[in-house]
Amino acid sequence: MITRLLVETDLERVRAICKRHYDINEPDFSKFISVVVITQDDGQILGFGGVELLPEATIFMNKDAPALSRGKALKKLLIVAETSCILGQHSHLHAFVDSEDETWIRALESYAFKEVKQKVLILRVDQDG
Repeated sequence: MITRLLVETDLERVRAICKRHYDINEPDFSKFISVVVITQDDGQILGFGGVELLPEATIFMNKDAPALSRGKALKKLLIVAETSCILGQHSHLHAFVDSEDETWIRALESYAFKEVKQKVLILRVDQDG
């Protein structure tokens, strides 16, 4: 097996894999930090991927403040987060929420956040792990 950077000549085969197995044309590789391809020695692509920048809304609220004021502050924080995504040319903003915090979930859903079908997994990669 060979691990190498994705090159333009791979794109046709990458598109075919995406269309056949994932129902998309291809990922937007401009949003990736790096993209690699794993091939057989004969050049057959076994897989490809990389690390995509994933904008996440990280918001902390003062729970001692009145609920109405917190709601208005949340809306302003989300406008700033959404604008930051637009300026950074990101098409999605993620928010990871405690699944038992129904109030927070409803607040974000009222701002048009949607639940994703995929299960979210995380891998800790820092040295202090």
